[in-house]
Amino acid sequence: MGRLNRLAAPGDEQHVYNRTANRMSVFHHPGAREVFFRLVGLLRSRFGMVVRAVTLMPTHFHMVLGDPRGLLPQAMQLFGTNLARAVNKLLEREGRLFVGRYKNRVIRTVRYLAVVYAYLAANPVRAGLIKHPEHRWPSTHRALAGLESGPAWLDTDARDDVFGDAERYREFVLELGLADALDDDDLAGGTTGWLPRPKRRRARAPC
Repeated sequence: MGRLNRLAAPGDEQHVYNRTANRMSVFHHPGAREVFFRLVGLLRSRFGMVVRAVTLMPTHFHMVLGDPRGLLPQAMQLFGTNLARAVNKLLEREGRLFVGRYKNRVIRTVRYLAVVYAYLAANPVRAGLIKHPEHRWPSTHRALAGLESGPAWLDTDARDDVFGDAERYREFVLELGLADALDDDDLAGGTTGWLPRPKRRRARAPC
């Protein structure tokens, strides 16, 4: 059966993520992190993506991307191919880097967009890798929180469209991102990033 098509229309906001094959701890390596963030910049410069937020974990990544031109599939194909090639060369390994194709959820509401921001910021805290979201970690959180300057590809104006300013963003992360659990209302507003499979037509009996 052929691959499903992605939900990717001009103007979509996307939560994009993927995990390494066999949960390999790849992005603990400084060189692998450097390659990753350099290629994130390519998403913006080549495909016009609005890079809202990024968190890089040892075995996976999360990104929040605005897609003005509806080019997410092409952008992520190039991103994944270049990342796997570069990281495999760096770590002197062979084989696939990720468990499969990237996953994405189309963000349908401002509330869900805000929740995803908070989720990314709190991810390393929930994993026990740091004690507070504002501790240093390979993510965009400290830049979005106004604690340091961010990379050129990070769009802090997009943050302000949701929260108003860095202080309100930081408060929201501390309030919601570190909550013991998110309720159904917090998690509403996202759509899985696959187009539904077309229904198979039953063959008609010959007349």
